[in-house]
Amino acid sequence: MDDVSWPEYRDRVRHEHPISRQLELSQQVQDLLKMAVELDAAARRLVRSLSAADYGTLIPVIAKMWSAQFTQVRGPETDYGKWLEAFRGELSAGKVSPERWVAAAQVLYLQNLAETAPLLRQLAPELDPAPDQPRTEPSPEVRSSVQPLSGRLTALRPRIAPQLADAQLDGELSALLEGLQQARDRLPRQQDVSRAADPDWRYVQWWCAQAVGALARSSAAQDNTVNAVRWFDQAAEAWREVGENREVDDCEIQAAQARFAGDGDADRAIESLLARADEAGSAARPVAQARLLTQAADILLQARDIYGASRRAEEAAEILVGLGFTDPTADVESAFGTWVGIQHREDIAPPTASLTQAVLTAVALAWQKVIQVRRESIEPSHDAEAAELFKQLEQLRLLIRKLGEQARQAQAEIVREAAAAGLTPGAT
Repeated sequence: MDDVSWPEYRDRVRHEHPISRQLELSQQVQDLLKMAVELDAAARRLVRSLSAADYGTLIPVIAKMWSAQFTQVRGPETDYGKWLEAFRGELSAGKVSPERWVAAAQVLYLQNLAETAPLLRQLAPELDPAPDQPRTEPSPEVRSSVQPLSGRLTALRPRIAPQLADAQLDGELSALLEGLQQARDRLPRQQDVSRAADPDWRYVQWWCAQAVGALARSSAAQDNTVNAVRWFDQAAEAWREVGENREVDDCEIQAAQARFAGDGDADRAIESLLARADEAGSAARPVAQARLLTQAADILLQARDIYGASRRAEEAAEILVGLGFTDPTADVESAFGTWVGIQHREDIAPPTASLTQAVLTAVALAWQKVIQVRRESIEPSHDAEAAELFKQLEQLRLLIRKLGEQARQAQAEIVREAAAAGLTPGAT
């Protein structure tokens, strides 16, 4: 007998046994179960690996994805329970295509994930639940009460410019500021510490600060430096109450420029800038400190105080180098490659802005000011050195523009990807 034939013979006998097909199907179901176990393990790893704060972010992400997927499959029905009942009826009648089933299955899975995620967090050892998310947006009532005023302020902004700003504009801006202050003062009275955390108060105060800043810029556009300084000082204080440090910095810079334009006294003009720079240094905002110092240097340079300008510029340069933001004088591209690798974080941008873009743009602008001062300090006989610094200034200008272009590109990409995933900006 040929021993090689016996395995084939036994396989055929096995295949003809009444239970053979059941065994084959059982093995295929076991394969599906293994995949289900792997999927469950992946979900468990995800849910349990998150901090309590990130888990709190995951839940609305799942909800957004579920809502987007449900919108694709529900048709005119908006109630999930009624849709599910009707969908089962269509299944029974053979009216559901494979494509519709795949889309509906994703709805069912996301629904199941939303229900099981809290249970996965409770597996031993139990993890912290998602923290309660404080309200960050103003109430609809407050938003609607402010909207007519904020809309009008936005419409007036194009007129805040030389040759356009006038006393009539100032009157309109003053009336808007008064209306916004009245809306703010109608809110429930709170202690200074707690009101800054109240989204209703912050929202109205934010618009009050915008209105004060608009009055300051209008005065500056009309060369009314006395009023410009007064309004910029008030705007800085209004932004302090909201906690917007970058806006405070901007107001201090513009107030200093207005003071210098008014009386030409550079030392007096930069007093508040230097005080703000010291404040930024004490508050662990070194990039902001360097920015303020270079702005002071710029005013001194306009006054032809080359020594004073160089002193402040080099103070800023020392701060930046100490943070790892190397001097770009030799090679801007190489320096930028170093800057990108530095994970520096500080309060220098609005909450909704890119911190990376804000920090690197501030660094590039600060170095631009430093190099401008260095160029002005060069002896007239050193033309080659001055020409090289001018080249670096041009490269920094191009870098600053590209920082904005690349940031917009990255932001547009992630918004498209989020929309494809059923998310919207701010959803998390």
